[in-house]
Amino acid sequence: MTMFVFAVVILTIVRWVDSVARLGRLATTIDLVEKAARSALFKRRATPRLHGTAVTSTAGRPVFSPTIGYVQRVDVTALQTCAEAMECRIRVAALPGTFAFPERPLAWIVCADEESGEPECTEVAKAFMVGTESMRNAATRHARLALARAEREMNLPEDVSILRELARFAEQQHTP
Repeated sequence: MTMFVFAVVILTIVRWVDSVARLGRLATTIDLVEKAARSALFKRRATPRLHGTAVTSTAGRPVFSPTIGYVQRVDVTALQTCAEAMECRIRVAALPGTFAFPERPLAWIVCADEESGEPECTEVAKAFMVGTESMRNAATRHARLALARAEREMNLPEDVSILRELARFAEQQHTP
């Protein structure tokens, strides 16, 4: 019995050392990044409108951004809470990556009962995280930095750089 416990402990330590050794390897890191990117792209493709319906009209009261920048995140749960509290529907007009400014609507609030008063737009506007940098541009820049680091570590000659061409292609695809 003691020998069995000793063997299990040794096997566990060997597996742990192997996982720590793989942690710093470039191939392992690239695989992890690829899996995360693939998952994000498939989620986005499955729900291009964040589980909502397409905006077919601009009827209703517009909600504007108080600041200038790029929509980085839309809190759909907060929008649903606001819609239920106001007993209205909210149509999102600015998905993540959209450039927002005070004259461009982020969303439209459509109430069935027009006499329900002025809906509160500040809570709806708070559901949109607007920042100075586009998340798409930041992601492209980060990908280029990661690819440049991979090039250096693999010691590829500059004229045979597949990674550099891949970075240029990715930048062209993500240019707004």
